[in-house]
Parts: sequence; C-alpha cells; structure tokens
Amino acid sequence: MKAIADNVDSFYVTYFWGNPKDEWKRYFEFEKLNLKGYRNRYYRYVRSLISTKWFKNLPMYKQLINIDPDVFYCLSGMQEPAYYFSKATAIPYVVRLRGNYFKVRNAMNVMWWKKEINNYLDTKFLVEANLVIPISTNLKEEALLWGVPSDKISTVIGLGVDTDLFKPVNVNIEDEFVVGYAGRVSPEKGGARLISIAKQLPEIRFIVAGKNQMPEVFPPKLKNLSYLGELTLDKMPWFYNNCDLIILPSYTEGFPNVVIEAYACQKPVLATPESFPLGDLDIFGEVAPFDRWVESLMRLKKDGSRLKHLGENARRYVKKYFTWESFGKKIVNHLRSVVRGEPSGKKKV
Repeated sequence: MKAIADNVDSFYVTYFWGNPKDEWKRYFEFEKLNLKGYRNRYYRYVRSLISTKWFKNLPMYKQLINIDPDVFYCLSGMQEPAYYFSKATAIPYVVRLRGNYFKVRNAMNVMWWKKEINNYLDTKFLVEANLVIPISTNLKEEALLWGVPSDKISTVIGLGVDTDLFKPVNVNIEDEFVVGYAGRVSPEKGGARLISIAKQLPEIRFIVAGKNQMPEVFPPKLKNLSYLGELTLDKMPWFYNNCDLIILPSYTEGFPNVVIEAYACQKPVLATPESFPLGDLDIFGEVAPFDRWVESLMRLKKDGSRLKHLGENARRYVKKYFTWESFGKKIVNHLRSVVRGEPSGKKKV
C-alpha cells in the first residue's frame, strides 16, 4: 500500500481490529472504526435490501464522512463494508481481486449452506463495485464468470518486490538440499500436501515459515521438517537465502508474492498449476501436478548448476518487471479513472 500512498495526497486506512505499527504511520493516516450497530453480515444484507439509511446512523458512518475520501479502495474479502460505505456516501469503491473465495471455502470444507450464502454475498458486493482490479489473468477470467461486467474489470496488475531488501546474501548453508515453504499453513495453501511430501522424501530437509492454521496436525514429528514460526518481513530474505528451492503446494492462489520474493533472492520455485499465475509470471523452476512432485524434486536436487542459473535469471527478471514504483502508478491511475469529474492530479484514498 505504500506504493499507492506515494502517488496520492493522503491515504486513510480504516480498520476494525488490532493496532497499526508506528512505522506505518509515516505513510498512512489510520482510523479505527467503531463497530457499534454493525451486526452479522446476514442481518446487514437483509436490512440493506430495504434501505441503506440505517448505515448513516452508525458511528462508523460519521467517521468516514469526516475523512471525506474521493474513492474507497479495498482488498477482496473486504468488499462488503466498502459496498455499504459507497451506498451511504455515493463515493465509488474499487476492489483489488486477489483470490478465489469459492476455491478457498471448498478447500476448507465450509458447511454447504454457509458456503452458498457467503459465496453469493461476496460475489454480489464484487459485481457492484465501480471497478475490479484483478491480481492475475486467471482471476480476471473468474470475475467474468462471476458476473462482473467486462467494462468494470481493469487490466491485470500483479505485485512488486523490493529487490534491495530481497536479494542474495551469504549465509552458512550446510551441505544438504533445503526446500522452503513460506506462507500460511492452512488447508487451501496445501498444508496436508506439505506434510505428505516431507514424509515421502526423508533425505530432503524442509523448512517452513508462516502462521500455523492447522495446529492439530502441524508441525508433524518429522526429523527432516523444521517449523520456524511466523517471521518478520526483515527476516524473510534470510529465510529464502537458506533454501535451495521454494515450493508452493496450494490448491488456489492469486498472485503469490512468495514467488517474486524468492526470485529476487535468486531462488527458483516448484509450484502446483493451481498456485502459479501462468501467463502473468515467467517460470524459473517447474510447475507440476502434486502427484509428480517427488520426481520433480529429485530431478531439481541433482542439478545444482541449473538451479543456480535459474535463480540468477529470476532475479534479473523481477528487477525489470516487478517494481513497486510501477505497481503504485498503475493502481492509482485506475483509482483516478473512477473519480468522476476530478482532474488527473493526486487523490485522497
């Protein structure tokens, strides 16, 4: 979001829970919204079918009016409050589509009735947006299938990577092949697959960093798998540089920042077809169905010179095509497009 903030006059971040870090306050204004009267989503939706006037009586409405933004920008998953904010204020809203909630709920085995209702609501609030900015070509195609009009879907905008932070560094690597996984350990991210591949290849060392959302089964009692917990951003370059290869066993992804961070550190990847944004990212490594991963890993393990060559090319690639500066300008240009009647100068988001 800092890349966006660099291109607007002011960027207000509204939030419901937790507290912002002090360092973030250098780039954003923060407003913690008062949730009084903002009941469960099913009740809110039924009430909104009659009128959205109820929203104007909420404390959070008064907070938003005081901010007086030109446009609401939200990440997918938060399009519902943006929808209500927009209806109550007549201010347009833009959704950054970053994942497929249908596939996520399927992987998490959400109860069928909850899945149907929540899929319907998330889709409705997406379709009603003034603009949808997809993070990958696959998600752009999904948005069309969900009913978002083509003229309300922007060009695909991926992510950026800080190649000054994420870069190759010398670390004390032991004489063994190390495979790394960075991200949430959860059903849709392929947590069970991660355990399975480590069991099948005891001769390979696996290291994992990220939030554990499967505590009942992870971490498993395996000698060749080490769980490092959640690492701060400044520790992630150290993590990547301690690996020979980064894996993505997910069942669904949008545009995984793990890939371009690994590339920036000169690390190739092995990914499932479901997790890799084919057409939006070049492949430095392999994309293979999970049932062929044992074969792929053993082949990659034997060819250290190829891995080194792939990593070097991967870093050159992201330095050229995935800068945060370019990302910020592209997003803000789209935000400007939905602010009717405004000059092309900076905006408040």
